[in-house]
Amino acid sequence: AMAARAPAAIGDLTDELLARVFAAVSDPSVYEPMRYRCTLPQVCRRWKAVAASPAGAPVWACVHIEEMVEPAADPDRFSSLVGWFAVHGAHVRSLVLGNESEDAPRAWETARAVMALAPGVEELTIECISTPPAGLEWWRTLARGITHLDLWGGGLDAFEGGAALPPALLELKLGVIGQLPPALAGLARLTRL
Repeated sequence: AMAARAPAAIGDLTDELLARVFAAVSDPSVYEPMRYRCTLPQVCRRWKAVAASPAGAPVWACVHIEEMVEPAADPDRFSSLVGWFAVHGAHVRSLVLGNESEDAPRAWETARAVMALAPGVEELTIECISTPPAGLEWWRTLARGITHLDLWGGGLDAFEGGAALPPALLELKLGVIGQLPPALAGLARLTRL
């Protein structure tokens, strides 16, 4: 007779499988699953090492920042966010930046700082009510690899002055708009609007 085999424990998983489990951790009732993922490395030394290793890249592939912080208003939180992106930004492929305050145009500085540390972002969503500062020159260099762009609220205002849209763009979703941005004409690869 065959002996019954004990069920595998989470500690028996390879680093790659453990990282995939981490990446799937979220609570459907919470808008920002990153809160849960960011606490996983605090459980034990191995989990911390897995989350920081190349195997942990899937954990940080999709990042949602519910409220972009204004650097001047909360320098500690801004510094913490930039520090996190300095460590994990290379793994980020999908980035959602939000800000529901109309009086927070400086929150766009957070967007610039974060995108500079996440060069591999392919999907970007900006859900921001505040109008971005004029002449978002950072967009031209930091958004080159973006293939999917979703703009709501004030995010669309960034392109009304003729600012360039990412040249590799395949899909563009726009919130409520009065007219299409002039930069749209230069998108040869765009397949979905």
